[in-house]
This record gives sequence, structure tokens and C-alpha cells, in this order.
Amino acid sequence: MKQTLPGEACSWAEIKGRLDPAWSYVVIETTAVTPNADVFRTIAALLAEHSVGIRSQEICRETGSGKLLMLVQLDPEKTEPVKDALLDPRLPPSVTVYIYNHSPGRDQS
Repeated sequence: MKQTLPGEACSWAEIKGRLDPAWSYVVIETTAVTPNADVFRTIAALLAEHSVGIRSQEICRETGSGKLLMLVQLDPEKTEPVKDALLDPRLPPSVTVYIYNHSPGRDQS
């Protein structure tokens, strides 16, 4: 599992360009610029309960806004329990969660 340094730059366009339609994804964005990835500690604990469905996870700093982003690649068969976990009241209010679902109807050849 790749754990990118919070100082490493990324962009929404780059992230969207890397999304493989055969997988589902969760992108968690901090709502404000933060100096470190401590805000993701609770999220990492919630996701750890579903580690069998997580293929990869990385954190980077969005170039335009300076906010931190956590990108989580999910097995499409295990997406629902992870989405449910991210509705947990322990989720920090200082993050926004985006979900990109696998589309089974797409041609994946």
C-alpha cells in the first residue's frame, strides 16, 4: 500500500485520470489546508476494519488548494461496507468524502 508523503503534490485532474473503471474509489479531502496527515488517523482506523477490500491507499497534497487528499482504491465487491464505515459519526467533520463507484456495465477489456 503506497503511503505518499503529505507534501507530495497531486491534482484532481491527475487523480481522475488514474481512476480505473474496474475498481471503486473513495477520495477524502480535508476541508481546510492542514500541515500534516493527522486528520486521516480516524479514517485510517475506520478503513482498517475493511482492509480486505482495500487494494491501495495514498495521501497527497492537492496542488491548487493545498488541501490533503486520501485516495483509496476498493474492490467493487467490497465497496458498500467501506461506504457504510465512512458514514460513522467518528468521521472528522473537517473532511469531505467523494465516492467513485465501479460501473459493471462498462466494457473492461
